[in-house]
Amino acid sequence: MLSKIWLINILLAVCVSFFGIKAYGVWSGEKKAALEMQPVETRKAKPVRKSKKRISKKVAPPEIEYDVVVSKNLFSPERTEAKPDKAKESPKAKAKDPKADKLLMASLKKIVLYGVVIADDYKSALVTDVKTSKVFAKSRYSRHPQKGAKKELIWVKVGDDLGDFKVADIMEDRVLLKNGSKSYDILLYDENKSKIRSTTPNVAKKPPVKRVRPVRPVRKTRTSATRK
Repeated sequence: MLSKIWLINILLAVCVSFFGIKAYGVWSGEKKAALEMQPVETRKAKPVRKSKKRISKKVAPPEIEYDVVVSKNLFSPERTEAKPDKAKESPKAKAKDPKADKLLMASLKKIVLYGVVIADDYKSALVTDVKTSKVFAKSRYSRHPQKGAKKELIWVKVGDDLGDFKVADIMEDRVLLKNGSKSYDILLYDENKSKIRSTTPNVAKKPPVKRVRPVRPVRKTRTSATRK
């Protein structure tokens, strides 16, 4: 029995030593392979071709063009401040200016603002038409005007032309007119033009029929008294 146990132990010891030697050989071989340096092939870099810059030759302007810069030297001690040139007005234009202003003011006085309508984006104003001639008040306010009579009132909007003026804006109490760079306000309640508005309705209130009507009931009362 003892001999068999010893044989088994010897075989196991031989196996352990054998596999231990193999394992040591494998471990030592991998370590050597890691330590060995493998030569690396180096490739020569290709030379980069440098692009030659093309230099364009510019022709210098002649020296005559620089005479203006030399004559108007900014750092010259004798340099003075340049004054703006005033526009020369012709004598004919100066003579026409006062006449034109008088005509504008005359036509402006004729324009009377009677009413304004403003609703959302809609703006309109009732004014006297400067272009048309004056007509009688009866034909102006009557529903059926006479033949050949022109209406003196006109509805205008923003951007419309009114005689020599242009309607720039319509507000609640006025209308803004423009003539070139000048602007004028036509007021709805203008004290200077109130007389023109008050005289026009009075002319229409003259019907001769009203004087005859009160006479008829008086005659009827007299006839009834005589019969009794």
